Amino acid sequence: MIKHFIRILLVIIASNIIQSIMIDHVDNDIRTTILSNFQDKPKKELFKVFHFLFERKYDLNSEEGFNRYKTFKNNLKFIETQNKKQSSYKLGITQFTDLTADEFKKTYVNGLTQKNKRKFKISLILKNHLPPEL
Repeated sequence: MIKHFIRILLVIIASNIIQSIMIDHVDNDIRTTILSNFQDKPKKELFKVFHFLFERKYDLNSEEGFNRYKTFKNNLKFIETQNKKQSSYKLGITQFTDLTADEFKKTYVNGLTQKNKRKFKISLILKNHLPPEL
């Protein structure tokens, strides 16, 4: 009975993870399409769209908003410069485009993100409490 319950629980968890990944993929496709429609517009307009699409919490008219806009413009220059090179890849606007290199490294490179930490803890809990035959 417990094995059956645990299997059902694992199927539900796996289904939710797969659904989340699929939704994220669709959201990214929509974001990319919308952002591409604003590429030739003033950078300020592109930044407003970015702020909306990635659900940023800072106020656009605040000091943080101004600093994020400067970072966004600097990152756009980097993206444009890199994309002019003959590379096997192309860069684009992502949820990280308003972060400085240091902020990105501290948040995502030097360790797990908060979301991944939770997933990691859940997987450890499940792994350590499942019967060995599962």
